[in-house]
Amino acid sequence: MKSFKKYVLSHNLLLAAHRGASGNAPENTLSAYRKAVELEIPAIEIDVHLTKDGYVVAFHDDDLSRTANSKGQITDINYSELNNLEVGSWFSGEFKNEKIPTLTESLEIINNKSYLLLELKPFSKDPELFVRKVLDDLEKFDYLNKTLFVSFDYHIIQVMKKTEPRSLTAGIINPFKFVLPSKIVTLTNCDAVICSINELDDTLVNDANMHQIPIGCYDVDNIELLNKSIEYQIRGIGTNFPELIMNELIKRGIYGKSNSNKNK
Repeated sequence: MKSFKKYVLSHNLLLAAHRGASGNAPENTLSAYRKAVELEIPAIEIDVHLTKDGYVVAFHDDDLSRTANSKGQITDINYSELNNLEVGSWFSGEFKNEKIPTLTESLEIINNKSYLLLELKPFSKDPELFVRKVLDDLEKFDYLNKTLFVSFDYHIIQVMKKTEPRSLTAGIINPFKFVLPSKIVTLTNCDAVICSINELDDTLVNDANMHQIPIGCYDVDNIELLNKSIEYQIRGIGTNFPELIMNELIKRGIYGKSNSNKNK
């Protein structure tokens, strides 16, 4: 695989499976990642937390209750306890044996088949330790240059850039406190900005274009929203239904298309 940066520079669009192929399997599970790899989606987005005893695990919420049918904050619990929980039956009985995977287990599936969008969940109790543990796991697979680190927590992006200056990062716009892309880049020195498809509008895109900031958006889950993202010439799309979006992009001759005007 070429580096993440080279892929983005040489293609018009990056397609990412949001929390894995989460429309087909429970979000942030090995089954969801396997499905995305099977579909040959170029990138897979994973949310990660640091457990109480220092394991990097894939899970979206701060609290366990929605998908793990348990109580407690994931950062207050040891991995051995989390490993006893199942996180698939809420989606379908077919997935009742799904566990909360570690980042290492996830990378064993993704390794050199897809790029990684790694969302560092916000407000870690020890951001420096969190970042170091994430980088340690990526180093086992030589995956630093195949990863984009993203977060709503602008401080942790600053920590990542300071700890590993070679890292590629993107700030995610906070839906409860809107900040223009140019401001986010000024605050964090990030390389791109990500927003919800519902936040995508002229004000945001004009600011990004004026400052030459690449924009990606997530929750592009139907054709109408895909049309909106294409109209705004978004550089990256995150979707819970990657097969649907990929097939539509293929039909239009967009998917996988090289950008001859960019460096290769």
